[in-house]
Amino acid sequence: MCQVNPQAASDLAKMITQRDPQGNPKTPIEGVLQIFIEFSRISEATAFLLEALKGNSPNEGHLQTQLFEINLMQQPNIAEGIFQLKMFTHFDKNRIAKSCERVGLYGRALQNYQDVEDCKRVMLNSHAISKDIMMEFFAKLQPEDFTKCLNQLMTANRQNSQLCAEIAVSNIARVDAKEVIRVLESFGTNEGLLFFLMNVLPATQDHDIYFKYIECCARMGNFKEVERVIKETRNYDPIKVRDFLMDGKFADPRPLIYLCDQHGYIEDLTRYLYNTKQMKCIEIFLFKVNSNAAPKVLGTLLELDCDENYIKQLLLSIRVCPIEELVDNFETRGKLRMLTAWLEARYEERIQEPALHNALAKIYIDSGSKDASSFLINNQFYNSHIIGKYCEDKNPDLAFTCYKRAWGKCDNELIEVTNKNYLYRMQARYLVERQSEELWAKVLTPDNPHRQQVIDQVVQTALPETKNVDEVSLAVRAFIDADLPNQLIELLERIVLHNSDFAENKSLQNLLILTAIRADTSRVMDYINRLNNYDGNQLAQMALDDKHQLYDEALCIYKKFNQPVDAIKVILYKLDNIRQATEFAEKSNKPEVWSELGKAQLRQNALIPAIDAFIKAKDASEFESVIELSAYQYEAEELIKYLLMARSQLKD
Repeated sequence: MCQVNPQAASDLAKMITQRDPQGNPKTPIEGVLQIFIEFSRISEATAFLLEALKGNSPNEGHLQTQLFEINLMQQPNIAEGIFQLKMFTHFDKNRIAKSCERVGLYGRALQNYQDVEDCKRVMLNSHAISKDIMMEFFAKLQPEDFTKCLNQLMTANRQNSQLCAEIAVSNIARVDAKEVIRVLESFGTNEGLLFFLMNVLPATQDHDIYFKYIECCARMGNFKEVERVIKETRNYDPIKVRDFLMDGKFADPRPLIYLCDQHGYIEDLTRYLYNTKQMKCIEIFLFKVNSNAAPKVLGTLLELDCDENYIKQLLLSIRVCPIEELVDNFETRGKLRMLTAWLEARYEERIQEPALHNALAKIYIDSGSKDASSFLINNQFYNSHIIGKYCEDKNPDLAFTCYKRAWGKCDNELIEVTNKNYLYRMQARYLVERQSEELWAKVLTPDNPHRQQVIDQVVQTALPETKNVDEVSLAVRAFIDADLPNQLIELLERIVLHNSDFAENKSLQNLLILTAIRADTSRVMDYINRLNNYDGNQLAQMALDDKHQLYDEALCIYKKFNQPVDAIKVILYKLDNIRQATEFAEKSNKPEVWSELGKAQLRQNALIPAIDAFIKAKDASEFESVIELSAYQYEAEELIKYLLMARSQLKD
């Protein structure tokens, strides 16, 4: 039949391929195959074997091998079709792989070679191997062989970069991404490398991989993607990326601008743009990207000796930025006065930020402006401590003004600067006005080497000038608390004796006399005579105290306040001077005084003088004592006068 009708022979052969229950063919397959081969009926033999071997029995591997071999030798395309059917798995793979390689079916050879070295050789014919087969091959490789094969594939043909990248992406879970990058990068294949990185990036946070992606995009001119990565992620080393973008001097500076803005490399960005003469980019950055970076940008431009007119021009276009930082950048570079117009414009906008007012204060102070003092007195927004310190060596008077304006928050600084510069009068006035017990105590402490100079100015100037009774009272109390009686006397003299506003102040007069009684008795009599509005009883009692024994002073007080009885008691019992008492009684000529004198004379057994005093006083209260003393000193005529007076006052 093969000779007469090959098709009929083929159909017959298919019909007799039945198998027994054990799966064995009823007709010897080899015999039938041999007939077809003998008559060179390859197609018929192929059709027969496809039918006969469709069970894919392990015992028929040699027949599967023959099936592939006869087709590979005669009609490789049919062999390729059989491979695609994926019906047979028990043929001699290594043998068939060699045949495939000989006829140019490199993909099938790669699928069937068992030895890695054979695979590596065949793999190099990548132009004739489908992507799926290549993927399948690499998926079977061990990690240590993977990159080697990838490297060989690239070595054979750089056009394989896209294929290699896709292979690497499909196996990324089991291979080292950095090794793949190294291989792709070593051949300068930006497209393949970019494809690989694009697919790896979402699944990693590795800084090196992100850097490679940025680097690759930049080299290919895809700056929008570079900008996107910089803005949306932080999975990169900003310094490394910054240096790369600067060294590359790329035409589009936007990625570098955004990177430096996000990571605070403002000074580096400014230097780069200035040195590469990209002034327009500096302006775009300031006006459209981040006006708050103006302090660092302008400060860096100053360092680079940029034209001051250009810097001023930039300033005029910036209305809002961190004022404190701006001032610091200009001040540290000795260019604070360049900001005068800008600061004054913000001042007119009534911005209250202390840094603004501090800077203006420094400018006015340095310029020697007459308005500096007025500014420091009237401006309520600058920092007194900062500006005070700034003024200390330049103008201590202005430093005092700053510290005084703080009103309590810079007291220590104020005391220090006035002591250091011998401004004791200013310090004294401040002490009086401040009315702080703590501050007075600090200044009047014995440990203060400047205490006496301050006291002198308080006594001579500050207190005599004041018209506020509370200021005086607190100052006096401070001197008392500091145990400074002599200084207190001097102070009170200035206030009470030389200041008409406090001349009649009863409390101050009392305090002056009382302090003199305690500290300087030589002054007491003068104060008693010169002053009029003090508490006579209280001070007289103090003078009569055994500790002080100021009897003449007490007598003077009683006389001055028209208290003759108390006065004569002082003469009689403290001064023990009957003669003086008699003269005083005659001078005052008051019954109660004569009565007191009579009692004293009676106690001294001076009968006649006593009777005379009682008669003048018309006081009969002591008649029993008078009669009793008369038993010893009988003076009938005088006694009769007394008794007649007594009878007119009472009946007994």
